[in-house]
Amino acid sequence: MILLSDNVKTKTTFVSPDMKICDDCLQDIKDTNSRFYGYFATNCTNCGPKYSIIKTLPYDRCNTSMDKFVMCEVCKSGYENTTDRRFHAQPLSCPNCGPKLSLYDKNKTLLDTKDPIKQTATLIKEGKIVAIKGLGGFHIVCDSKNDETINRLRSSKNRPFKPFALMCKDVEQIVKFAEVNTKEKEVLESKESPIVILDIKDDFTLSSLIAPCIKKIGCMVAYTPLQVLLMECLDNSIIATSANLGDEPIIKDMDSIYEKLPFVDFVLDFDRDIINAVDDSLVQVVDDRVQVLRRARGYVPLSLKLDGKLSQNILSVGANQKNTICIGYGDNVVLSPHIGDLDSIANMEFFNRSV
Repeated sequence: MILLSDNVKTKTTFVSPDMKICDDCLQDIKDTNSRFYGYFATNCTNCGPKYSIIKTLPYDRCNTSMDKFVMCEVCKSGYENTTDRRFHAQPLSCPNCGPKLSLYDKNKTLLDTKDPIKQTATLIKEGKIVAIKGLGGFHIVCDSKNDETINRLRSSKNRPFKPFALMCKDVEQIVKFAEVNTKEKEVLESKESPIVILDIKDDFTLSSLIAPCIKKIGCMVAYTPLQVLLMECLDNSIIATSANLGDEPIIKDMDSIYEKLPFVDFVLDFDRDIINAVDDSLVQVVDDRVQVLRRARGYVPLSLKLDGKLSQNILSVGANQKNTICIGYGDNVVLSPHIGDLDSIANMEFFNRSV
């Protein structure tokens, strides 16, 4: 049973990680008879944004970035119905009452388009670089077969050799160019939907500039409704790298895209704010076991139980490199998302916000 929060004074409830779109919501956005058909922000209790939209505990709608969206009567009915899978789904909304998509050009001019997702797909096919808002921040995306565009992206990000991650429609698309064993397939399709490092096949047909001088490639399956709808409009996988400068944290607002990444040709944004930036998780499978290389979206906040209770509350701040923080209280420890190296002012600010 879910009880309504009432003047909670001791805030010890755990915050759930953001999750990939579930199969039921996936069916909804593809069902022409569903009121969620083609809606980029479809979610339910079992999936969607959680940690990335919360401002404070308890996890109620008024304490999230959904507080400005007033539910329509149909959504409200599902939200209040204990037998509905959207019961108390805080980000619940539909095309009539929820967030809206907007596509902007290089000059920050709003484009007049009836279908921003299809228009974005067209731009990617034309060789444009697009910033697309995700769960925990923006991705910089482009066609995975366009050498000229990828070269421009590498030059603009000052990233001559470091591999780019790929976003794919499904595992069937991935197996065309990478080796995927049973365990890797399981992780790729999991609710966490991380980037999984895979072996490249010898007959690799995508651009050699994606992962130069290495026989590995990082792949993830589209995990938000927006990404799923976008990939339906594309023929190829796309490069989907974090929108940031150097080792700075992932960008979570459109204004920062224009300020820090002027090489971006277009921006696909929506008006649900990201409160807590969180990057994509990065894993690899070794001897049939998952090794987490970057613990982030889907895996955090990570809450663990201790065998006994701590004598006092503890904040563990980690190291200067590859920083992560951890908070201990009672018999609980909570691990934050990956923060990264603390050499920049931007990352120090991200560190302080995370604490």
